[in-house]
Amino acid sequence: MQKECNNHHNLTFGDANKFFMAVYGASEDKTIADGLVSIFPYQTQTSKNTEEVTEHTEEQKQTEQRLAFIIERIYGERTPDVLLSIIQTIRKKQEETGVSDIDIFVSNDALTSCYTNLHHVQEEFKDETLIIENASLNIEKTQSPSGYGYYEFGDDGILIKRNT
Repeated sequence: MQKECNNHHNLTFGDANKFFMAVYGASEDKTIADGLVSIFPYQTQTSKNTEEVTEHTEEQKQTEQRLAFIIERIYGERTPDVLLSIIQTIRKKQEETGVSDIDIFVSNDALTSCYTNLHHVQEEFKDETLIIENASLNIEKTQSPSGYGYYEFGDDGILIKRNT
C-alpha cells in the first residue's frame, strides 16, 4: 500500500447493519473516499462426499447460513489501495472485537469501482491464513428499518474467509 493511503477510517452507524466508511488521505484533514459496508446473512452450499456400504460415492449438498460484511461501491478516490485499506480496517476491527466468524464479501461493484481484481487482493493478503476466492452468494437483502432499500452490490464478487 502507498503511504498516501492509510487505515484511519471513521466507522459510524446508520441502520444496525450498515457502516459508513470514510477513508482519509495522508494529511488526515479530509476524506479521499467513502463507501458503505453492510452486514447481511447469506447462504452457501457445500458438497460432501459420503461413502455408502456398497462403496459408491454419493454427493450430498448442505446449505449453511453465514454472515458477511459486504463492501459496496466506493466513491471518491477509487484506487486499489483504498479498497485494500477498507478490507484491512474490517479485519482489524474483527480482531479487536473478537468477531472473526463473519466473512468479508467484496462485491464486483467495489472491485470495478477501485480498478482491482481477485488476483490483486490475493497477492496483498498472501501471508495471512485466509481463503480468498471468487463467489456468487445468495444474499438476503432486506428493507432497512429506516426505509432505505437501495444497495449498490450484486451477488458476485470475492469472498474472504478465515482458514480454520
